[in-house]
Amino acid sequence: MWNVIRASVIGTSHTEHNIPCQDDCYADVITSPDGLDYLVCLVSDGAGSAKEGGKGAELACTTALNCIETTLQQSKPILDITSIEG
Repeated sequence: MWNVIRASVIGTSHTEHNIPCQDDCYADVITSPDGLDYLVCLVSDGAGSAKEGGKGAELACTTALNCIETTLQQSKPILDITSIEG
C-alpha cells in the first residue's frame, strides 16, 4: 500500500506581485488491469512569463496522465529497467 502526498508552494516573487501559483503536480497509485500498481508522479512548472502558464502546467500533467492511463488500459508493456544494461 502506498501513502501519497503531493504539494505545490507559491514562489516568493509570485507572492510579492500577487500572482497565483502556476505550477501543477499529480501523484497517485494507478492499478493496471492485471492488478499491478504503478506510482505515478508528474510535475509541471508553469511559465511565469506566460499569461496562461498555470493552465499550460495543468494541461501538461493531465495529458501525461491520460497517456499513462491509456497505455496501462491497453496492457502495453511498460519500460522494464531491469533489461537495460549499464
